[in-house]
Amino acid sequence: MQVNIQKINKLKHKLEIGISGKEYITKKDDFYSQASKNLKVPGFRPGKAPIDLLKKHHGEALKQKFIEKYIPIFYQQAIQENKILPAGLPKISDLQVTEENISFSAELEVQPQISINEDIYKGIKIKDQEVKPDQKIITETIKKFKEETKKITSYDLNEQKLAKWASYSNMDSFREAIAVQIHLDNLQKRRQNIENQIRTHLINSIKPEVPAAETEQYQKQLLSQQTQQLMRQGIKQEDIDKYTQDLEKKIKPIAENEVKFYYILRAIAKKEKIKEDGQMANTVIGLILSEAVFESNEAQT
Repeated sequence: MQVNIQKINKLKHKLEIGISGKEYITKKDDFYSQASKNLKVPGFRPGKAPIDLLKKHHGEALKQKFIEKYIPIFYQQAIQENKILPAGLPKISDLQVTEENISFSAELEVQPQISINEDIYKGIKIKDQEVKPDQKIITETIKKFKEETKKITSYDLNEQKLAKWASYSNMDSFREAIAVQIHLDNLQKRRQNIENQIRTHLINSIKPEVPAAETEQYQKQLLSQQTQQLMRQGIKQEDIDKYTQDLEKKIKPIAENEVKFYYILRAIAKKEKIKEDGQMANTVIGLILSEAVFESNEAQT
């Protein structure tokens, strides 16, 4: 196999791949022999016709099937032999097939190789907010619940009956349950705020270049999630279509930052010898947090 690598830019490469000689002919003849078992040639039982007659009767079909099977195989062989880590699928072009050889071009983006120093992700300053219950919010939540209940039932329930309506024996238990739920929501918001601080710090510190195709694919995924959510909310399709372009613009930087963050976490995982699996992101973020400096901020209620 011959592979010529052309670097179009930092991430985009073009591979010119050629296979000829014994390597190509052996694979092609083996493929044709296997395929002949299911193909009919006048005067011969399936699998018994000579290769030349098989090509005469089924040449174009065999050629197409050979291309469909072996182009991905030859491409994988080329990137493995040259230790290339692709990001997404390649664009195949310039395909030429003869009896003696096959050649094609594969244009692809490669995964960014990010070099990162420990001082970038260790000792990050985190602005933290203490989470504590706010009695005013609890009271407002109960008031809203009472108003919603009144709309449904036309009954103006007192506190005791309102608590029972919500499946609690008394108002104290009801208030405690609301406080717990608000507390959990605030803890989740706190965690998200901390992760956003880490994300912003790492992206601004490293500013990695990421594959455009991968970012575009993630953008489409986020856009699909957003439009499905709007549909579940009862928004008409024609109204969703009107805002699609605006949504795309808003989602694009979000998608780009998420892809950047992913590759930065991978770089940290590699440096720290953290296994790259489904828990990688959480493990790396946990490591960063264990080395972070937390600074107190106003309490979150």
